[in-house]
Amino acid sequence: MKILKQLGFIPPYLWSTQFRLSHQLSYVQWSRKLEALKGNDEECSACIPQGKFLLYSGQRPLLEPFVDHEDHTMADSLSSRAQMLTNAPIYEPQLQQIAWLSYPEVREVCLAIFVGNVLLHMTPSGQPIYAVQVGKLSKEDRTALKSLRPDAAIQDLRVALFVVPRAQSELLSRARSLLHFHEQNLYCGACGTKTKCNAAGSYRYCETCKASIYPSSKPVGIVLVTDERNSKALLVRQPRHPPGMFTCIAGFADIGETLEACVKREVAEEAGLEVTAVRYLGCQHWPFPGSLMMGCIATALTHEVSLDTSELQDGRWWSRAEVEAAVTASAANGSPWSLTASAAGGSPWSLTSSAAGGSPWFSSEPKTAALLLPPPMTIAHCLIRHWLETTSESSS
Repeated sequence: MKILKQLGFIPPYLWSTQFRLSHQLSYVQWSRKLEALKGNDEECSACIPQGKFLLYSGQRPLLEPFVDHEDHTMADSLSSRAQMLTNAPIYEPQLQQIAWLSYPEVREVCLAIFVGNVLLHMTPSGQPIYAVQVGKLSKEDRTALKSLRPDAAIQDLRVALFVVPRAQSELLSRARSLLHFHEQNLYCGACGTKTKCNAAGSYRYCETCKASIYPSSKPVGIVLVTDERNSKALLVRQPRHPPGMFTCIAGFADIGETLEACVKREVAEEAGLEVTAVRYLGCQHWPFPGSLMMGCIATALTHEVSLDTSELQDGRWWSRAEVEAAVTASAANGSPWSLTASAAGGSPWSLTSSAAGGSPWFSSEPKTAALLLPPPMTIAHCLIRHWLETTSESSS
């Protein structure tokens, strides 16, 4: 290959790679090129040295302090989806960012324990983006990493998702779920043979029984329930939620169940209400363990709430004014929650007004009478804002 390059010959499978790195692709070109890479082991392997890498050590990604510059790592970012659901500007976290590594840097940090990589995405110019799982870093590996990225650190994923820009948050989520898929499917479920993966890491296969195993997302219906007049919204909380925080009803879809049926069933089971006019608005991937949160709004036919206390700690109707006040509070500085990596249970959130040490995620005792909403980056928050911005309270 080296001699061929010296002679000016570029193999056909690298022609498009040369083009991609110097030109912006249209969305169609970008989509087809990414799909082609997933289906061509030779080309995908050849692109690895040109790629940029998101490093995971176990379930923890490598982040660094945010630098104020435009990052085109995604062509279809979560920001676009969120902006479609709300008219107002979307809160954009700018505390940290992914600490991208080059291929030589990845090899330098973890040559001895390189576990594997998966093709995540491509920049609009065509540079491939990979996630690499390096396992537990040794003391020597951590020292090497520190010399390459002095300000970078391995972070808890539940913290990372809320401190990086939205597009990068989606990358973190996708990467964790893909890497988890490979960790959970090392052996064939049909014959027990050890499986292998293609160069892109987009699926695994069994050479013995020829089975193919593909990653999948678990569908979840999440719904904001309102009354007919749009004067109030039903919000609920579980014991694991931060103190005082209420959110939308959500639950996994059953096999063969439509999204509309899932939403109606979950509301009936958890709140004892029947809903109609289920309307899909948007979705968000969530990597714990790998769910596709499909957001809806629905109208309740009745108003008397009967909670399933085995699932929920509390649930009630909140007036439109109360919800508006909560959105206003969350818009100030992004959220009424502060981020910390030391909260109990591994949670990133604690109340900004709380005493030193914060309020643990799993606390069951609300410490404020005001309604607190999920962080602005979540699909639940987007559903609530969409309802406020696109409807008005009717008199009858």
